[in-house]
Amino acid sequence: MKVQRLSAPRPQNIVMLLTDKRPVIRALSCELLGWRLDRSASEMMANLAKHDSSPHVRQACEVALLKIRRKELVSAANSGP
Repeated sequence: MKVQRLSAPRPQNIVMLLTDKRPVIRALSCELLGWRLDRSASEMMANLAKHDSSPHVRQACEVALLKIRRKELVSAANSGP
């Protein structure tokens, strides 16, 4: 039996899932982008955090955005004099 190595999903594929019709997929996509500290879809996640019909998606996007923002704040603090 040959073992295959799985590669990480590409960020653009994860971002595409933010528009999925299923709330669970949108929420998981937000969570994954947050764990990856990927800010490529920050505006889209902010929009979902405000306007998505699912409270689970709104919360997942809020948490993801907080993780991403925290990383930016730490980076800015470390680059100071």
